[in-house]
Amino acid sequence: MKKYTKYLYFVIIVTFVGCNFLFSQINHEKFYEAFQKANTKDKVKMVANEQYENIKIIFPLISDTLENIKKNIYLKTNYKEARFYFDKIDINIDAYHKNYAKAISKLLKTLSENCSTLDDSLWCYINLKNCYLEIKDGIKAIDMNRFIEQNYNNRQDKSLEYGEAKSKLYSSIGMYRESIIERKKEKTWPRNLPMFADVSLNNDVGHFYNKLNKFDSAAHYFLLAKTALKKIQTTPQTEKTIKFYYGLIGGNLAYSKFYSGNYSEAIPLLEADVEANNASKEYRSAYNAYLMLIKTYLKLNSSQKAKIYLDTLQAFQKRFPDMFCDSKINLIYGEYYNLIKDYKQASQHFNQYIQSNDSVLSIEKERHFINQSVAYNVQNKELELRQKNIILANAKLEESKQKTYRAYTITGIILLIAIIILLVLNNQYSKKREKELAQINKQIQSQNIIIEQSLKEKEILLKEIHHRVKNNLQIITSMLSLQIGKTSSEESSFILNEAKQRIASIALTHQMLYQKGNLSSLQLDDFISKLVLQIESTIPQNNVTISLNLQSNNTSINIDTAIPLGLIINEIITNCFKHAFPNNRTGNINVSLIKELNQLVLTIKDDGIGFNVENASQNKSLGLELIEILAEQLNASLKTINENGTKYILTLNTN
Repeated sequence: MKKYTKYLYFVIIVTFVGCNFLFSQINHEKFYEAFQKANTKDKVKMVANEQYENIKIIFPLISDTLENIKKNIYLKTNYKEARFYFDKIDINIDAYHKNYAKAISKLLKTLSENCSTLDDSLWCYINLKNCYLEIKDGIKAIDMNRFIEQNYNNRQDKSLEYGEAKSKLYSSIGMYRESIIERKKEKTWPRNLPMFADVSLNNDVGHFYNKLNKFDSAAHYFLLAKTALKKIQTTPQTEKTIKFYYGLIGGNLAYSKFYSGNYSEAIPLLEADVEANNASKEYRSAYNAYLMLIKTYLKLNSSQKAKIYLDTLQAFQKRFPDMFCDSKINLIYGEYYNLIKDYKQASQHFNQYIQSNDSVLSIEKERHFINQSVAYNVQNKELELRQKNIILANAKLEESKQKTYRAYTITGIILLIAIIILLVLNNQYSKKREKELAQINKQIQSQNIIIEQSLKEKEILLKEIHHRVKNNLQIITSMLSLQIGKTSSEESSFILNEAKQRIASIALTHQMLYQKGNLSSLQLDDFISKLVLQIESTIPQNNVTISLNLQSNNTSINIDTAIPLGLIINEIITNCFKHAFPNNRTGNINVSLIKELNQLVLTIKDDGIGFNVENASQNKSLGLELIEILAEQLNASLKTINENGTKYILTLNTN
């Protein structure tokens, strides 16, 4: 019967996957129908609050709609809730595709910019903890868990999952004693299955004792787990979970039996574990149980049974290629072929296992492992020969000595030949690797030269573009000057002069960019000084003095900030000249800039006649409306105060 085991497992897997797909199709249809009927906000919220794994089949059908919503809302608003939901969607997708580093980067950005509630922050910390666990950074996972512990009970959303327990965090960094202490405190874990709490507790503690190689203590807790499991009444709701735990506990107990040398006792436990995991769709656990079964049969020198499970495992791996893509199966095959003395196949699989590792250090470790494996097999043969020689020595002592001598001689020669072959192969591989690395280095160097040349060409081109833009803007201002000279209407001249001054402000920005070494940004103090000087030079003779007090600590800004900021300064100072000092009145305009933490505060104040701020906000001129639009574009706040003149305060974030 057991030779058909692999086919039975295959049928079980196909059946469960097929049923799962059928039921998920119905859910997908309902989800898609609800998505189509929902309003814009609820559409985004639905997708954000659903695991990507559950909706990945229909995601292509809704991705265009989400992208359009994102363009119209996310990129044009500071509304944190909308931004948070879109971030959740992206993070769920990255985590599903195992792009954990990318998910962590987005989670940290979301945490600092778009979390508006405690629940939002908790969601970020919980997912950061899980992602850090996936990349084997248990220390940071523990750091994330501290915030979760302090705030989890204050959450509003009671469905928000806690994430991995603290005991597992300690386990991830090898602190198994601390894991046992913490796990005993987590008596009600898992929260979604309270009746299985004692079962899970004792099973986990036993697992940690296994990791500490204290197999007797581990077995004690596994028996306690089984006792607790027997007390749970079997119902249609609990039957599946009970079977799963029976298999899991048996698999953990099999681990204890295996590493304490009781291989025969481990086999029925592992077979039950495989069956339970397949029935519960815990395919990763089933995969590990298959590996342990094969190792057990190899330890018992049962090559036929090991081969049956190897074929089953290979079919299992092909069925779920995305879930199981590790190289352990090559290592197992190598040990199997080594057992049946097919050293050619064994060498091929060992080499495949070695080549799957990325670093040279890993390769050396695996080659060392192969050498130890060969030595181990030779040692076993020596032990067998010794036992046989002891038995034969009772009858034929002299003959036994001669056979022993020949056996040692042959074994030494074989071992020496094997070592020589391995050294030769290792030397050839090292030389081949050195040549490949040298060729790769040459390619990288040539690519670096091409990139440097390309960057220089682009830098020259960018300077030329800024220069031409500045020239074109100056041509436009010259044309406006000609038009002003030929216009008899004062109102038209006034409008053209304002337009000319605004264009000149933009032209100054491009001029400063190509004149400086840095084409992407310019010094804020220098820019404002030159801009104010340019504005002052275009104003007819007057009795107004402009003073500057710029203390931005060498802050740099890019062109996207410089142009709207320059237009705002131009509009405010021009308004001061036009309206604050009528009838050629004497006065002062003070322009100050200071940096406070992560903010720049620009203040422009005159001591003129002032104006009514409320009336001005109701009857906005083009200049005031332009100032407000540009301030909103910069995500800056603008205050206008009538205080012994007029004061404009523009606060700009530097993040």
